[in-house]
Amino acid sequence: MNDIKGKVAIVTGAGSGLGRAIAEYFAQKVGIVVIADINLNAANDTLNRVKTKGGQGFALEVDVGKAEEVDKMVSVTNKEYGRIDYIFNNAGAAINGEFKDMTLSHCQKMMDVNFWGIVYACKSVYPIMIKQGYGSIINVSSFAGLLPGGLMTSYSSSKFAAVGFTLNLRSEAKQYGINVTALCPGYLETPMHESAQNVTDYVIEHDKKYRAKKT
Repeated sequence: MNDIKGKVAIVTGAGSGLGRAIAEYFAQKVGIVVIADINLNAANDTLNRVKTKGGQGFALEVDVGKAEEVDKMVSVTNKEYGRIDYIFNNAGAAINGEFKDMTLSHCQKMMDVNFWGIVYACKSVYPIMIKQGYGSIINVSSFAGLLPGGLMTSYSSSKFAAVGFTLNLRSEAKQYGINVTALCPGYLETPMHESAQNVTDYVIEHDKKYRAKKT
């Protein structure tokens, strides 16, 4: 992604962490970034950083778990710039603990954000990129979407689903000139871990001790 000067990118979950880093990278390359996040204040903070680094764009408050908000994000971007070169479906959420302590609502939230948020974005941007004849879709999954592990059954399942969806879409999209990629990073020290919900007693206790050591 070296030749991205003037290219238009949407980045979800761009108010912090990996999403913010991606937005700032585009800014350094003088790209145009639409910064989407469920926290508008955080999104605006990223926008200020983007502009300081020479980039352009605007911020939007978007809950990726709601199809209508994602569709509006894509529509507004396309209307403003006339094209969408990249979309980074990065927004994510996490829940830690044993499956026995999770409710169906916990499981549903993981799928709504980590899986359906990606599906909604792809469904909205796909016809635009097909018409353009080009575009790149980057769906952020996780190492946890490649290998199973304990204490994150719902999170890992949603990330596995994201990888499966991405690989299947990739095989179809190439005929339209669209690149589809699954990004599966390992552990990153991001604010998502601070906001992750813990549902098992010993996990909650371990998290308290970890936070106490950091302060």
